[in-house]
Amino acid sequence: MATFISSRQRAHPAWGLAVLQAACVIVAVVGEAIEECRADDSTGICPGANRKRRSQRARKGKVLAPVDEPIDALLSEAWLAEVHMKSELWATADLDEFALHHLLKLPLLLCLPDDNEVAKTTTWGASQTRTVYRRAVQAEAERLVLPAVRFRLQQSPRLVSVADGDRVTPIHLAAWCGLPLLLKEFLQVANNASALTGALTLRGRSPMDEALTNGYVEVAQVLLQAMRPAAAQRALEKVLRVARLAGSALSVVAAETLVASMGQNRRVQTAEPSRVPPKEETGLPADGCAEGGGWNIPEPDAAQDQPCDIDVRRVLSADEYADEYFSLGRPVILRGAMGLSQRCEFSRSSATMRSRMSLTEWSCGRLPYPAMNGQTHCGNFSLNDLNNGRQCDGADEVSSSTSRISPTCVRNVKPSKVNGSDYYAQLPQAWRRLRGRRSAPLPVLQRVWRGAHAAQLFVGGDRSGAQMHFHAAAVNVNIWGNKRWLLTPPRFAGSSPRSGPEWAAAASQEGLPAGFPLRCTQRPGDVLILPPLWGHATANDAFSLGFGFLFDDMVTSSYQYLPDEASHNPMALVSDEYATGARDEGVDMGTQRPVVQADPMPCTSEHAKVTLAKARRARAERLAVQAEAAKAQARADQKRAAAVEAQEMVTQVQLRLHNARATERKVQRKPGKQRKQGKQKRSRKAKS
Repeated sequence: MATFISSRQRAHPAWGLAVLQAACVIVAVVGEAIEECRADDSTGICPGANRKRRSQRARKGKVLAPVDEPIDALLSEAWLAEVHMKSELWATADLDEFALHHLLKLPLLLCLPDDNEVAKTTTWGASQTRTVYRRAVQAEAERLVLPAVRFRLQQSPRLVSVADGDRVTPIHLAAWCGLPLLLKEFLQVANNASALTGALTLRGRSPMDEALTNGYVEVAQVLLQAMRPAAAQRALEKVLRVARLAGSALSVVAAETLVASMGQNRRVQTAEPSRVPPKEETGLPADGCAEGGGWNIPEPDAAQDQPCDIDVRRVLSADEYADEYFSLGRPVILRGAMGLSQRCEFSRSSATMRSRMSLTEWSCGRLPYPAMNGQTHCGNFSLNDLNNGRQCDGADEVSSSTSRISPTCVRNVKPSKVNGSDYYAQLPQAWRRLRGRRSAPLPVLQRVWRGAHAAQLFVGGDRSGAQMHFHAAAVNVNIWGNKRWLLTPPRFAGSSPRSGPEWAAAASQEGLPAGFPLRCTQRPGDVLILPPLWGHATANDAFSLGFGFLFDDMVTSSYQYLPDEASHNPMALVSDEYATGARDEGVDMGTQRPVVQADPMPCTSEHAKVTLAKARRARAERLAVQAEAAKAQARADQKRAAAVEAQEMVTQVQLRLHNARATERKVQRKPGKQRKQGKQKRSRKAKS
């Protein structure tokens, strides 16, 4: 089995659909053994033994709602089948001591590193307009893989304390991903649970740090219960300290509830966000460019220009950002980080913009990534169209409304190709040299930057904006216009089919707790630095143009990529290319087909049936050949055994014959010997 899986790894080294296809084939091969295990299993520890009821409920189309979630997550049968298959594959694969690392870093299963993976878990359309939250999907995936995890832990409980080269243990991974059920299982079987809760990675991160950074109050509670009293008290002090900071992933209500669960009654004294007034530009560049760049951008009114719920800084050092914001998972705005003279390259009067103003080169939709949520692009637009307020024609694909929708346009390039793009080439040089740790676009990112893996140019008109989504850490620079941001920590990140302005209006109905989403208005020249996995939606109140750069940070990379020691990777979970952070994001997001028309996951139920049927036929043929060979071998063995038995019988007969003859000769010699002895005795008596 290990040889077969390894061959699949070599045949499919790329991360993506090829990995899933390999997984389907491997699962099909081991399918028979798993079914036999279930049939004979009386202990309930066989992989998949206790999932029949849940799978039947899922196949009936019933909404699966984790009890601790504010909303339900409508999970598709295809995604449930994939999780089911991958968990069984993991439970039966020949993995090394990093088996739990493999499971927790398996793409598309538990950690869900971006909104595209969450979007694949449901079927989008007019009947599905709610936000699918990452944690709701994770909770269901946790329950599906829990029997397989227990099966592995019963065989080898020491797996929970294995650390990789970055000193990352499964306890760290479960805390960073936000998996309280698995974390509880790990701590229950660990011999040194209290020590594991305080273990530090090479980056100095503890499991509690990861829970608080991402807002996982359930994970923090499990860790507190496993700590010694003194360590738990120190952790509670940190909970209160983190919750009071502006832009914290841990809400005040969650922090106070967590403290109360430990028998203490303490209140959080919140701190006001740091606020910096807009930078007034003095003088004009040589070409006469003014603020607004000649685009149709009115001054924001009071309702649009609300105070930020996160810190706004004008000066921030690399050490301050790493220690006060990045390590605590807090977003921050850098006011006026890109000056007017640098932004004037994107004014209407610049040579680049004049040459492209009327070109209908932008494939736009009511969402910047329409295919991800089962929608299509609404047409091709030029910069003039977007500046003049041209909108999408036709009905709203989500609400079936005939109202006109403002388009949002995105252009993606690889970081290595930014210098070859007419738009990206106008950026300052620092923003175009994005490879490697030493090439962060801003000095403030030097301590956390590992390398960029996506560059995006956003353009939109009035009432446009991005839907709620999340991804890796990002730095966003706003060139023109005012962009309103709505932010949620990783605990409440998700994927929505509503545009940014729509989601902003309905945010109070999305089931978020008090205090979320955090809101902030990004002005021209401002840079927003967003921590990894933070959910965000945007709303533009006029023409807007900006750039976004997704990057790998030094902490996330140690959690997402497989350990160097885990060279034996029969499941081919992550390719070498992905493990180095070199991800190919494609040239244009507009080339993606809608999810409703494409088959993003080969492990659908129909595909699994066909694959399993082929594997069973091939297995039956192999078994028939093996049976014939076994029969021939049995006949040869029988002949050989009969010959050996006959030889043994002959040997025994010969031995008995030899013994009989020896006895006969002895009897024949006995009378003569006795006569001789009697004669000698009489002779001795006569002499005496």
